[in-house]
Amino acid sequence: MKSAWRRFRTLPPGSRFQLAHEQHQRKHKHPATRVAVMAGAVLLILAGVVALVVPGPGLLMIAMGALLVARESASLSRGLDRFELWVRRRLWPGDAHSPR
Repeated sequence: MKSAWRRFRTLPPGSRFQLAHEQHQRKHKHPATRVAVMAGAVLLILAGVVALVVPGPGLLMIAMGALLVARESASLSRGLDRFELWVRRRLWPGDAHSPR
């Protein structure tokens, strides 16, 4: 998991989710794997929604579920890339691609 995070961080902002999606799709082609990951991601998102009401790390669980879905969905990967750039522009207005 740690090595996957390091590889993900080295990808360029604005395209890292799409590139991670493409890499994942090349590696895991079996439909049963894709269904299992999507089911797990949906359950994680639902558990995160429940954890928003009861004590627990709800936002973190929702974010992790969204990242798992993005590995399976090209359109969500593009959306997360756009969202990442939007957040970077808001947090670091002078430089959208690298934090200070």
